[in-house]
Amino acid sequence: MAFVQLPDQDIELRGGRSNFRVVLNRSVRKGLRLTIDIYRFQKAEHPQYHLGWWLFVDPPRSGEALVELDFTKIDEASVRLLVGNELRRADDAWFNQNYQFAPIQEVMVLTRNRGNRILENRPIYLKYKDPEVLKTYYEDLHDGVGYATENNTFLLTLHAYKLRILKQLFENYFAPESNVLDVGCGNSLFLEIQDDWPFSLTLTDLGEGLLRRRRRQQPHRQWIVADCERVPFSDASFAGVFAGEIIEHVREPRSTLEEWCRVLGKEGILILTTPNLNRLSNRLSATKTPISPDHLSEMSCERVHQLLEQNGFEVIDYQGFYLEILGNWLTRGRYYDWLMGRLNKPRYRPLMKIALSLGRLFGGSALGMIFVARKRPDLNGQPN
Repeated sequence: MAFVQLPDQDIELRGGRSNFRVVLNRSVRKGLRLTIDIYRFQKAEHPQYHLGWWLFVDPPRSGEALVELDFTKIDEASVRLLVGNELRRADDAWFNQNYQFAPIQEVMVLTRNRGNRILENRPIYLKYKDPEVLKTYYEDLHDGVGYATENNTFLLTLHAYKLRILKQLFENYFAPESNVLDVGCGNSLFLEIQDDWPFSLTLTDLGEGLLRRRRRQQPHRQWIVADCERVPFSDASFAGVFAGEIIEHVREPRSTLEEWCRVLGKEGILILTTPNLNRLSNRLSATKTPISPDHLSEMSCERVHQLLEQNGFEVIDYQGFYLEILGNWLTRGRYYDWLMGRLNKPRYRPLMKIALSLGRLFGGSALGMIFVARKRPDLNGQPN
């Protein structure tokens, strides 16, 4: 039986404050030590990316408690434990007053025995959706190596597979001589597939440095610095919108879909790709672990479908890709897919291709999702 249960698996930091619930089980024996340890997600490096840890010795009686977070000032009182009317400060703590918040922090809820051996480690994800934090993150990313795929057989194989699917979808759904918007374009998957398309492309991204480089490389293209959640175009400006791996980055998916619907003309087409929060690894681990440290809004297949239908679209095509079939099935704890790790080598590319195809058969558990949706014909402006 687990020592601690976490009813919430992701929380948001607002005004420097947040909280989450923990359930201390009745089986907890005396001498338990509860630690709240916080790092930047996927950057468990001390001290630069370590916000701090707060230790509670012999936590109070079993039952539900509230962990209160207050980082308006980072100190020993930033994490406190509320059980009933009793508010406890940590018995010991280490904290980094120079910590720079990222879009996602991983909060590790650790239980240890009296000898300080870790008995259990349960994660919760602390999201910080401040626009300046996001802008700084992406500027640093694009000024560095970006989303590096060099020498990564798995990512290169997955990327090539996805580009083949997208090429066919672009050709099928975006009419010649129409206007198409690529939101959150990055380097643009359109231009990775081919340079010449029979339709007109407008490309937007929040990264000013990235778009300056792309303008120099392709000055005949229309590159515009813009937030994908508030695109600077009038109603019904485009026949098509492509949102490739972008909705999982936004703060408010619902209003973002409304915005994309607004700029589409009558029965315009949206092609959207995004990771699946209910992918097989998360189902097996019973977690909501994001793929990337800037994925604020990963969603399940069912949730994306629901939001599209609620915000002016009708889904006309869907397919998943890649099923995480090779991993630590017999090991307790978080499930890891070996083809992304120890088997991420050229000789295992045939297995990767099989797993990519299986994603189409088991779309609800696939790693990635591709939706094609049409703006409802009764909508000329914003969705109802």
